[in-house]
Amino acid sequence: MRCHRVTTAGAVALAVLVAGCTVGGTSGPSPTPMATGPSATPAETGPISHATGPTDLVLQATSGGGLLPQSMRFAEMPNVSIYGDGRVVMLGSHGGGPEDPLLPELTETRLTADGMARILQAAREAGILGPDRHYELPDVYDLWTVWFTATTDGKPHRVSAYALGFEDEARLAAPGEMEARKKLDALYGQLVDLRAWLPAGAVGADSAYKPVETRVLVTPLLDWSTAVGDATPAPMKPRADQEVRAWPLVDPPEAFGAAVGAHGEAWYCALLGPDEVTALGLGTATKDTRWRAGESLYQVVARPLLPDESGCPTSI
Repeated sequence: MRCHRVTTAGAVALAVLVAGCTVGGTSGPSPTPMATGPSATPAETGPISHATGPTDLVLQATSGGGLLPQSMRFAEMPNVSIYGDGRVVMLGSHGGGPEDPLLPELTETRLTADGMARILQAAREAGILGPDRHYELPDVYDLWTVWFTATTDGKPHRVSAYALGFEDEARLAAPGEMEARKKLDALYGQLVDLRAWLPAGAVGADSAYKPVETRVLVTPLLDWSTAVGDATPAPMKPRADQEVRAWPLVDPPEAFGAAVGAHGEAWYCALLGPDEVTALGLGTATKDTRWRAGESLYQVVARPLLPDESGCPTSI
């Protein structure tokens, strides 16, 4: 079974952008055969235009969802995001275990124009740049979904597939859908490992991605086993082996930021710059680290923002 990494499940809203760059099939051979013969149309083989700004999201792949706790949903991130100026932000190691770092590992690199052309052609051949589509998988529950979003030729596109790459996918998929699913699965593999198929020099050197802002959410942890009737649950107690830090700010966590509606849980969200993230000690914390303010215990979730993202969620 091929397991996809679990990351950000939220849908990314893509603005319709003014086309500023044209790439196409003249840049060399594509990673997979292009449509040829009578079935090939100009839409399948012609140039592909895209916006060229550093915050213009051109193509993105995200694998996530399933049965996850609220904290993991807030922390989910796309696996690969490609921007108009050739910048690529990749999600690296991001396990969900308690010993894993609170802040995800993110790297960035740059594509040449030829590299961007080949990627967009591969996306077109996989069906991403056509009509929006979602592929279901009946009688399968609580698995991942893979989303592809793109903005090309001034139009947004969104294609997704539930349980893409699942070991029983071929048996359960609707008739006629497996070819499309295989193309999406192959594209996902290409996007998360660009150097494995792009020509040498098409992808630049990796460097650490440094977000301008990080979305930080805080929630009090309550022991619901202590609630009797309408009584307020007692604060949760940490495990004996759990790292607990003192809340470093003067204001309590409930005044940390804007309240976020999250299925009955109380979450507070603020946007922090790099110095504030360091002051909170988030770079040395793990997913199991807890913070104490007064008698209460709190969990913190940190989600670096990508170049096209801003703000806190109002609900989830």
